[in-house]
Amino acid sequence: KGTGKEQKIRIESSSGLSKDEVERMRRDAEAHADLDKQRREFVEQKNVADSTIYEVEKQLSEHRAKLREEDAKSIEAARDELRTAMAGEDRAALESALQRFQAEAQKLASAAHAQQAPPQGAGAGQGGARPSNGDEPVDADFEVKA
Repeated sequence: KGTGKEQKIRIESSSGLSKDEVERMRRDAEAHADLDKQRREFVEQKNVADSTIYEVEKQLSEHRAKLREEDAKSIEAARDELRTAMAGEDRAALESALQRFQAEAQKLASAAHAQQAPPQGAGAGQGGARPSNGDEPVDADFEVKA
């Protein structure tokens, strides 16, 4: 203000698209919506497969000793098949490979849970009381005296 100079800012659309071009682009987007939806579902399926592989590999590294060697090899073979299907573009092959991998991974889950399950009758002879595990709450009967 002290110099007497003036500045002006003008905001204009710089895309240069006419209304006809915008309308044509909108029609193209609507026409390809089905293809886009299928592609999105395929990519989501790949993401599910990738996260499943990660989780199973993590569990396999932790619980491999609890698993028979032939079961571990079948899980790894199913994993390799799933990775091959992920590299391709066939959605049916990916889905089939994922289902097979999940079925093979059930062996790992069964072996891990079988080792963690307490033997039958472990609490026998204790009168139904459970031993305290430090921070675990203990059920008890109590009376309020006045």
